[in-house]
Amino acid sequence: MRERGEREERERERERARGERAREARSNAERKGSARERESPLSRARRRNPRPKEKRRKERKERQKARKKDTRKKEEKKKQGKEERKANKEKKNKNAKKERRKKKDSAAKTEPPPSRKPYQDLHQPSSPPPPPSSLPPSLSLSLSLSLSLSHVSHVSIT
Repeated sequence: MRERGEREERERERERARGERAREARSNAERKGSARERESPLSRARRRNPRPKEKRRKERKERQKARKKDTRKKEEKKKQGKEERKANKEKKNKNAKKERRKKKDSAAKTEPPPSRKPYQDLHQPSSPPPPPSSLPPSLSLSLSLSLSLSHVSHVSIT
């Protein structure tokens, strides 16, 4: 009986110790807070969204697309401006060509002034030289020379 009493007493001691340890563990948990309560907001967010890398990659791709779209718009604008300038230049050249043609046509329509021989005296009308067929060739040549020289004034032959 004695042994029985001692055994029961030891069991009660064990249970009391077990209870104390459990109580101690509970109080520690309450003091520290649970594991989930102790984690940082970032780790909590990571737990909620298990694939943050993929999300970041997706966002990066979207930003790149937007940037690409912007550059494409700029390039199109640039190209359009270039084409407009080219068209304006062609138009200008065409108009200039038309103007030149008009001037040429108007100049051809108006009769040009009668062409004058250089050093011709305007006050003395020139007498036409006699036709060469009526005179011998040597005489006609000397006549034409003398006629042409008579029209020239202020010539000194040395």
